Amino acid sequence: MYEYPMAVAGDGWGERGRNLAAVDHALRQCIGSSLCKQRVPLELQVLDQEDLGEGLLMEKIHYQTEPGEFVPAYLLRPHRPIGPLAGIVAFHGHGGRYEVGKDGVIGRHERFASLGMGYGLQLARAGYVVLCPDSVCFGERRNPAGDRIPDIIYERIVTMREISAGGSMVGKNIWDNMRAIDVLQSLGYIDPERIGGIGLSMGSGMTFFTMMCDPRMKAGVAVCSMYTIRALFELKLLHCYMNYIPRMIEAGLEMYDIFPLIAPRALMLVNPTDSYEDPLEATRELYQKSQWAWQEKDAEEAFALEIFEGKHEFPADQRSKALDWFRKFL
Repeated sequence: MYEYPMAVAGDGWGERGRNLAAVDHALRQCIGSSLCKQRVPLELQVLDQEDLGEGLLMEKIHYQTEPGEFVPAYLLRPHRPIGPLAGIVAFHGHGGRYEVGKDGVIGRHERFASLGMGYGLQLARAGYVVLCPDSVCFGERRNPAGDRIPDIIYERIVTMREISAGGSMVGKNIWDNMRAIDVLQSLGYIDPERIGGIGLSMGSGMTFFTMMCDPRMKAGVAVCSMYTIRALFELKLLHCYMNYIPRMIEAGLEMYDIFPLIAPRALMLVNPTDSYEDPLEATRELYQKSQWAWQEKDAEEAFALEIFEGKHEFPADQRSKALDWFRKFL
């Protein structure tokens, strides 16, 4: 059998990784030009409203992220918001279900609801203003070619388009997520210093990658899909395009080099015991080798690893812990 070599040489930057300014520069060089775009007016519009009961309103909105590119989203808020309130961006997962997008995080998809992906609605019921956007290639931003091109091929085309332009899929998503933070901060009833993020699966990466690049996101909960670069390739894990950062191996970076960029802000990692795509030992390694950054800033309690018995999901008891996390740090 002829096999492509997947081995990843090296163990990250080691002591050199304690120079976080250098790590930040190297990561941004890997991500590329996707983070160097000029902000355009949001042109936020409310397209529709739905009363969810118990004083909760869901607005269907859209806003501009790049010239002529609008992101559809749900904004869950009280009927009569009295600020200042905390805002959370709820990122949806992948799962190969491109048609779902933002509907997953408000519990309006049976399969994703069974995995615990209705956390956006749960957080809104708890008093947070929650923004639930469609990521590129998902929901209403899904493949416009219909049956002519499979959704997975369209996602690949978008990824290659970003790379060909000097950027990356992770950079495209981070930029869109930064604009989501702009939306929350533009609302008069939101405390601009109390912005959080949460996500399962692809939404996990959306959370921690955005926190690495945008210090305005003060607290996050990332569920599943934490790994080392070595595990990602050598175990041949199946993950989203955004998880493969161009030039990262060339730069010698490991995930535990870039996670410390989040410190001392609050991040809870949630990982199962029984999921091939979420290898627990790799997650432990990532967590343990990143802890120093929070320890040096006397913020050890703001970085946690929660382990649960189960698979690639977000069970009810862990959702309760996530809510407690936001109550403590947001």
